[in-house]
Amino acid sequence: MNGYTRWYYWKRKLALYKKDLGSYTRESSCFLRSKICQIILWTFYKKIFKGDWSLYLDNGSKFIYRSEKGFIPLSFSFSGITDYREMKFLSRYLREGDYVFDCGANQGLYSIYMAKLVGEKGKVVAIEPCERFIQFLNRNKNENKFYCIEVHQIAAANKEGKTFFLEKGPYSRLDPKNTGHDSKAVEVRCLEDLLDDRIHYVFGKIDVEGAELFVLQGLTKMLKNANPPAIQIEITNLTKDYGYSAYDLKEFLLTFGYHIYLYTPWSNTFIYKKEPWKHCLNSLAIHQREIEFVQSRLKGKAE
Repeated sequence: MNGYTRWYYWKRKLALYKKDLGSYTRESSCFLRSKICQIILWTFYKKIFKGDWSLYLDNGSKFIYRSEKGFIPLSFSFSGITDYREMKFLSRYLREGDYVFDCGANQGLYSIYMAKLVGEKGKVVAIEPCERFIQFLNRNKNENKFYCIEVHQIAAANKEGKTFFLEKGPYSRLDPKNTGHDSKAVEVRCLEDLLDDRIHYVFGKIDVEGAELFVLQGLTKMLKNANPPAIQIEITNLTKDYGYSAYDLKEFLLTFGYHIYLYTPWSNTFIYKKEPWKHCLNSLAIHQREIEFVQSRLKGKAE
């Protein structure tokens, strides 16, 4: 490599770094502003509004949210759509006829959003053990006539049997102590037993309030085949309640060929961070064998 070639190489490398850094800075700034607005709005709304909210998402689907005890997702109030980064990725990545799964579907926000994108020829497998959330998930499914959503009222983990489940406030999760105190018994199964491993799922979402590693441990056969190639996974400090860390979750994914990224919608690219959970709750785990497939889809549908 001669002097000019070396100079050009480092100039190009610096330009790409500045591009990624600029995108990430804008993303972090937007994320911080939205969180401040969320705190202010929550303080106001929780004292006044209760009941059902009808929200029209940016892809035309309708989401009915039950605001129990005055709680409401604040980014709904702020922008009309939550998880902007994540939804933008889905709108560019998913295609009609795709198969996806939503583990920890809650009241169905992601299931509804994805059902609109995959259409009648596709399928959304929604998994949620909480009975009251299932009622609203089915209500949203029927309200939108999204019959491609397949609902399973069950908990996903790394074993089959019964476990205890906490249903408190707007969120619910497996009882970390598994004592049954203030919790109810639910059926639990491995995720790959609920899915059809003969089908290529292009995307999966796992948001189970700290027990994400257990869900992944019940999906190992499919992970070995890079199925699905992209997984959105929530990584929070709740992992410690189940005896593992965010690093353990990252290492587990790495053993199957998945690297964790943050998606920046402004430049429509992935940013690699050693500790992405310190910057955003939701990260994208992309299998390295399939990263070109994921990127080609994003470029093919960029706005």
